[in-house]
Amino acid sequence: MSLPRHNPVLKGLYILAVLCMFTFMIIVIRAYWPKDMQMVQKKESAHTSGNEYASSEGTSQPSNSKLLTTTNTILNNGDGSNLEMLRLGKLINRTKKSIIGLPFTLDLKQDIEPQMEYLWRELYNENSLRRSNLIKSKDKVYLVYLNHDNSNGTVSLVLGYLAKSNQHNKSQRFSLVDIPEGKFLKRHAVLDTWNNANQLSAYLSYQNDCEIYELDQHYNVLSQIAYIRTIE
Repeated sequence: MSLPRHNPVLKGLYILAVLCMFTFMIIVIRAYWPKDMQMVQKKESAHTSGNEYASSEGTSQPSNSKLLTTTNTILNNGDGSNLEMLRLGKLINRTKKSIIGLPFTLDLKQDIEPQMEYLWRELYNENSLRRSNLIKSKDKVYLVYLNHDNSNGTVSLVLGYLAKSNQHNKSQRFSLVDIPEGKFLKRHAVLDTWNNANQLSAYLSYQNDCEIYELDQHYNVLSQIAYIRTIE
């Protein structure tokens, strides 16, 4: 007894049908699989962001990202986008201010961000100063640029608060410095103005400049303004 012979036409149609089926499956997978993956990624991203937000809300560490980003950009951005702003503005007469805080030497040859982060964290952890009767308010932080040493590439700083009048510093940890009265340029950041001093009509003293940061109850920076001392 012999086996029945296969019809070559039917065999060819069967193979073609199988190929079409696999092709259709591939098209369906390519059409719908990426969308599913995007939805999963979005859900995972939202879940991660929620955890990060909850984590940040649950900690008491200060968020100084605005300050650090501004400071870091100052030394690395030379596009001159703010030169027109530097040319404008009026000189402002300011009275004498006394600041008490932590002294620090900023090395301009090194990365600015970790240095500033360290200084801010030290001030944040200095509860004794915030709770003392030496300061007028803890809602504003003053960053005083006392002196720029061009030969060494360093700047002497004091980060602290506005001191009450007739205060005498008896602590070796804190420094009490005066910002003398005079004419100041109102700007956003001190180092930014220094880097573009050749665009100004006024001469800078590179001494006793300051940045003032308004803080919320969680020690986040709400606003920033700088006063640059000029030579008359």
